[in-house]
Amino acid sequence: EGLRTLCVAYKKLTHEEYEETCRLLNSAKLALQERDKKLAEAYDVIEKDFILLGATA
Repeated sequence: EGLRTLCVAYKKLTHEEYEETCRLLNSAKLALQERDKKLAEAYDVIEKDFILLGATA
């Protein structure tokens, strides 16, 4: 109970991809309405195609 798995992963981004990622996250963080929903949607878009380095439990 209360245990979590920690994953370490990475993904190479171009400068343009990095800028878009920052824009998407900042927009979600600054939202006055439905912030949690917008953050979840932003992370759903961002957290794809990562290369897993390791995991702990």
